Amino acid sequence: GHHITVPYVYEDEGKTWTDPQVFATNKGSRLSYPHVFEVEPGKLWITTMQGLLRVELPEAELVGN
Repeated sequence: GHHITVPYVYEDEGKTWTDPQVFATNKGSRLSYPHVFEVEPGKLWITTMQGLLRVELPEAELVGN
């Protein structure tokens, strides 16, 4: 695929989820096999195995808080 979408779970043990958001788009190449890792509370690393996406951001930025 050419985009990465990221759903986000609310703090209710995974019972409800936000709508997926398009997080990244790469028109010239693939973005595949995304991984989201919370490296420390509130700090996320998002990477892909194909497409060389490497991002670090505050969790609040992803969820819009």
